[in-house]
Amino acid sequence: MAAGIAEAADLAADQRRRTGGGRGPGTRTVIRLRDADPTARRNDMTERKGTRFGLMLALVLAALGAWMVGQGPGAVTAAQSNFVGGTPSRPDASDIRALRLRFEPGVRSNWHSHGGFQVIMAEEGRGRTQVRGEPLQEMLPGVPHYAGPGVVHWHGAAPDEHMVQLTVVGGEGPTDWLDPVSDEDYLGQ
Repeated sequence: MAAGIAEAADLAADQRRRTGGGRGPGTRTVIRLRDADPTARRNDMTERKGTRFGLMLALVLAALGAWMVGQGPGAVTAAQSNFVGGTPSRPDASDIRALRLRFEPGVRSNWHSHGGFQVIMAEEGRGRTQVRGEPLQEMLPGVPHYAGPGVVHWHGAAPDEHMVQLTVVGGEGPTDWLDPVSDEDYLGQ
């Protein structure tokens, strides 16, 4: 015990030397006996690590439990507070596919049709689309274009500008690829 008190006194003296010696206004030096005892310090650190580990484990288990509750059976519903008049549900969407395609200037698809529907929209740049037998349409960012099942059409970038296209395809059935789009059709002539 006397050795522990002597070590505590030495620690206090070292601390005073490091901080400019003595106590300044509003400062005080507190040295606990366990600071002088290496075994006590090790036990204290082990206790802290155990407490931290327990807290981290509790947080991970709580997050895992919340995730598992959210993954429960049945339809996923949206929070009521975000909707008026009822809670929408999410019907099966396994037949819907979304893509992002980049067309360089002048690049375009062949004429084609889909077994289901297709919605396309320029996200960036400018593009063109056309339903067979109808006028050419310019594709601008944020403006969607719809092609129903079996509607023959093409789409691509403008002659002088690239286009990043968002594509949503839904429904069953294959895409039927047809002939290339002529330069006259592409240029709207």
